[in-house]
Amino acid sequence: MTTRSTRFLDRIRPDSIVDMHVHMLSLVEEEGNYISKELQSGVVYQYLMRNLGLANRSNREREHHYVHKLKLCVMDDEPPDLAVLLALDWVYDDQGERDKGRSHLVVSNDTVLRVCREHPEFLPAASVNPQRRDAFDELERMAEAGAVALKVLPNLQGFDPANPAYRPFWRRLAELGLPLLSHTGYEHALPSISDDYGDPRRLIPALEEGCTVIAAHCAAAGTFHAVEYFDHFTGMLPRYPRLYGDISGFASPIRRTYVEPMLGNSLRRRRVLVGSDFPIPCLPMVFLKELGLSKARELAFDPNPLRRNARLFRALGADDEVLQRAARVLLGLDQPPAADAGAAEADAPAAPRPRSRRFRS
Repeated sequence: MTTRSTRFLDRIRPDSIVDMHVHMLSLVEEEGNYISKELQSGVVYQYLMRNLGLANRSNREREHHYVHKLKLCVMDDEPPDLAVLLALDWVYDDQGERDKGRSHLVVSNDTVLRVCREHPEFLPAASVNPQRRDAFDELERMAEAGAVALKVLPNLQGFDPANPAYRPFWRRLAELGLPLLSHTGYEHALPSISDDYGDPRRLIPALEEGCTVIAAHCAAAGTFHAVEYFDHFTGMLPRYPRLYGDISGFASPIRRTYVEPMLGNSLRRRRVLVGSDFPIPCLPMVFLKELGLSKARELAFDPNPLRRNARLFRALGADDEVLQRAARVLLGLDQPPAADAGAAEADAPAAPRPRSRRFRS
């Protein structure tokens, strides 16, 4: 039986402020990383390469420059104290074999582990698609290596978390004590196989098997989408005390309107984890009305994107309890209140309903 290593968990204090959602970027193919030609030619990729100063560099130079930039961000005297680096597994076919034709971006577990071993500012979140033939073996390997969480992106990785065949995988994940960080809602930055897989109700089997689940982006659809999953997520919170949501990507025009509904409601606030979604830009100026011109400009000119994100959410009402929650969840120390007795039950996954722009708090 695998023993989960605590080599990276030992870096966390209960009062640490941890950025829960930072994407690792590496295009070094020798270590199992991959990016499709379609994605390389896309607007988002080209923008990020220029914005990060990675254009016209070799793949190894890009990784070195990216990691160095992140390291300086976390080494700053102000929060965050640590950053969780996210791996991203391949798409797999019905036989559990790699499907390169449908995969667009892969960041290998070995790359994330290596970077985190080399730099004490980082914590590794492994990625294991439960559809892969050797899913259990890879999960055990990652637990033994010290991964602090498991990250999946069902929309992009092409699997339905509600598939009954994955229940044993979720059960083992719970036994290992690894939190599950799963993308929820629409996928905006990468080509999606099915955004139906972003419905947070599809994570109910993982919750029922005992997993601590962190719904990345709180299932917020954002602007321009006909279907809203946010109410599905908030409706599940009373029933599932192991369910959390990270507000990564909320510092943008697409998701800015979801901040107040999450931080302004007592139950939802108790389940919020803070992340930056770096390298997606953090844009304080979209909160001009809430912050005022002077504060919004001050934050916008902060050159450290991770610190800018933490300072922004503090200014919007996230206190130490909220900012430190990621550390406590990763350490298994957070004890959310029991489910509300009179709460309505969450429905099983169904056809998405038309979105509503009205949020109840």
